Amino acid sequence: MSNAIYYSQELIAILQPGKKVKLFYSKGNPNNELRHILAIVDDEYIVYKVWRTHKQRWHYRVDSIYGFHSDFEDGNLKSA
Repeated sequence: MSNAIYYSQELIAILQPGKKVKLFYSKGNPNNELRHILAIVDDEYIVYKVWRTHKQRWHYRVDSIYGFHSDFEDGNLKSA
């Protein structure tokens, strides 16, 4: 029995290097972000950057694709 998680083609299509995705929880929520996808590593990790206005610089992150999948399934992650 496999424990693999299958991601929707729509999610895979928006998580491509060079694309932007918007993480939106609610109006005025400080956790809302515009994420710039930079790379996909081993089909498991997403490398992306977010502009931090209060620091006036880019913040680079590496997160599991599962987190993006969870936000996408909850309706919080969309193509920008």
